[in-house]
Amino acid sequence: HNVLGGQPKSLPVIEEADEEVKRKVTLFRTIEDFRKLDEVARKSESITIIGGSFLGSELANSLNRRFGKQGLQIRQASFDIFREKGNIAEILPQFLSKYATSELRKSGVNVMSEKELKRVTVDENGKLRLQLATGEIINTDHIVVAVGISANTDLAKSCGLEIDP
Repeated sequence: HNVLGGQPKSLPVIEEADEEVKRKVTLFRTIEDFRKLDEVARKSESITIIGGSFLGSELANSLNRRFGKQGLQIRQASFDIFREKGNIAEILPQFLSKYATSELRKSGVNVMSEKELKRVTVDENGKLRLQLATGEIINTDHIVVAVGISANTDLAKSCGLEIDP
């Protein structure tokens, strides 16, 4: 299988949000995204990372190690269609997923699993307001969506090749 590049995936709830929300969201994939996020983290009190797989888990760990002692609150959440029971749960056996989640929590990352994100808005203080299906509200300065990529299949389609879903 060859992938001809791709774009970072987003979530419908982010796509449907206002432009003011989208300005405070990073779709994470490249080292350049990390550099930009480094600047955002320096100016933020809290960052919420959406995605519980390798990318989201490593990013939560890296940001926490880099900025946690300076007071930056890191929250990692498995939202929406990615309602995993723990970190890297779709790949690791349950006991390893629980261990990875436990280690991230011990390091200071607020790991939230099996949540459903319903809506994202900006409050009167300029913070992002994440409304969960349970009614719970999470306030954060910035959201990082780290849920993988969508393969760029335009070239293959234009050549008449069959594309697997």
